[in-house]
Amino acid sequence: MDFPEVEVKASQAYWSGDAEAFDFGILDFLRQPYDNLVDTIEDVLEVIRSPHAEFFGSTLGRMAFIQLFAAMEAFLTDTLLERVLTDRDRLARVLAGVNDLKAVKLSLSDILADPEIVQHKVAEEIHKMSFHNFNKTDAVWNVAFGHSIFKNQQVRERLLRYVGIRHDCVHRNGKSEEGIVSPVDFSLVREVAHHFKGTALYIEGQFEGTDFEAGLLDEAPPII
Repeated sequence: MDFPEVEVKASQAYWSGDAEAFDFGILDFLRQPYDNLVDTIEDVLEVIRSPHAEFFGSTLGRMAFIQLFAAMEAFLTDTLLERVLTDRDRLARVLAGVNDLKAVKLSLSDILADPEIVQHKVAEEIHKMSFHNFNKTDAVWNVAFGHSIFKNQQVRERLLRYVGIRHDCVHRNGKSEEGIVSPVDFSLVREVAHHFKGTALYIEGQFEGTDFEAGLLDEAPPII
């Protein structure tokens, strides 16, 4: 009843009362990319904690794993767009240093018709990029912001390992080209969730100059 003065988290909730009696306008606020990622992580973890989840372990594990990647891609995409399109210096750097953007050609008539065509084209091209390709994303990040998406080499190796498993899950239902099944169990899902959140905290910390990583309450799980 104290919302919005008191923050309320209610995943999977729905409104069952009189819609006309509720001021939906108070929900009209901008969600940040980091918040969206964390919400998705919490939803995924809630699903794999459900009483009957173990009965669908292998299939649900792959689905949860892929969903985490989709959320991480969205976080990286939205963060890049949000911080490049609103900063002319960063925008100039990506236009000069990112090959996919350097190749874009605009006609004078297009420029005359749309004064913001540069921002629109940059957004369009960024949306075409595969942000689950962490190495390519890291290269763009270094051009735009002058720092990596990876906190250190160990994190880089771990996240790149996840990329290979993702490819198998998306394209061959969890099997490698040699027919070997990738072990995507709930333990791996929890590990990926932990490290994706940690990477997002690190990225946010690079922008805000604050120790966002203090939000991590447990030690990193072992690499499996």
